[in-house]
Amino acid sequence: MAANPIDQREIIAAELAHFIGADYVDDCLAIWDEKFSATPKASVQAYVFELSNFVELGRHRSALVMNLVKALHASGVTSGNSIALRPPVPVTASEPTPEAARMASSFELLAEQYLAAAPSNQAPSLRAAMIAEIESESLPLRLKTSMLAWLRQEAPLRMPVLPERGLRLLMSGLRSTAAETLGASAAEEMLFEAKRAVKRVSGGMLPAEMSRLL
Repeated sequence: MAANPIDQREIIAAELAHFIGADYVDDCLAIWDEKFSATPKASVQAYVFELSNFVELGRHRSALVMNLVKALHASGVTSGNSIALRPPVPVTASEPTPEAARMASSFELLAEQYLAAAPSNQAPSLRAAMIAEIESESLPLRLKTSMLAWLRQEAPLRMPVLPERGLRLLMSGLRSTAAETLGASAAEEMLFEAKRAVKRVSGGMLPAEMSRLL
């Protein structure tokens, strides 16, 4: 008998804790619950690929896929049985590199200036569209919470440190939503104004990290 959803979730959680540290498990489980839990064995590779946009897996990516596939394949249990799971290993997440921290800060500044450049009479509808887009995405829980609080003007944008490709995907999503809501020319004008505003506070140059987000 296949593992029930609770068993599956415990298996995913145990493997995630082993590979990326307990602090990140809830974030990653949010993506699993929203998008992949209905077809767990068929979805493992796609799930880990999506995780790699938001969690730095590095050389552990293939091993995580293999361990998840094996654990789920071996998890045929009944509700009365227990699963011999590898206990979560107390892993301390690696400190973000200075470059990764600069990338996160660059995203915050660019995203804030980009949204500030929206025409004032259209800013509320743009925020609403961006909120709807973020709510519909499968994202790590803390990332989604932070971005929604920022878009709702409840808190400043505070980005967790993400892989560069994840930041690029998020920036591309904001720009695509602006183009769909306001039109392509208005979205490009917003980007032009945002870059000009950044240059004013950055000594006349666009930071190299920020250029990589575009």
